[in-house]
Amino acid sequence: MKGVGYLCPTLTEFGHNDVAYRLLQTDTFPSWGYSIKYNATTIWERWDGWTKEKGFQDPGMNSFNHYSLGSVGRWLYQSVAGIDTDNTEVGFKKVVIKPHPGEGLTYVTASYKSINGLITTHWETKGTEFDLKV
Repeated sequence: MKGVGYLCPTLTEFGHNDVAYRLLQTDTFPSWGYSIKYNATTIWERWDGWTKEKGFQDPGMNSFNHYSLGSVGRWLYQSVAGIDTDNTEVGFKKVVIKPHPGEGLTYVTASYKSINGLITTHWETKGTEFDLKV
């Protein structure tokens, strides 16, 4: 599962943002949306940590707050919310705001508490209009 963190950012970078958004919003098993559909409040270690058919799986392999599949969070901040750095300065001294809206979401609000202060974005689409507040 080490590649999960690269999946959505790579799709967005190479012009397939629509596929990344579709992956994010899919709610059938296995997917991030499946766990949300069944009231998850964290990202699970395994896609099958809990299923409707089988319930909870092996307790020894059942972290319900795990980074591997949760690495999609970085893409959510950088690409969906648009909060990123320019990679020339550390600690968010230089911030790049560049959201990549996608089908299925009409608004996003996100905040990141950096060492240099709070960074907040909110974007909203209405038809062909795009409104961004930073």
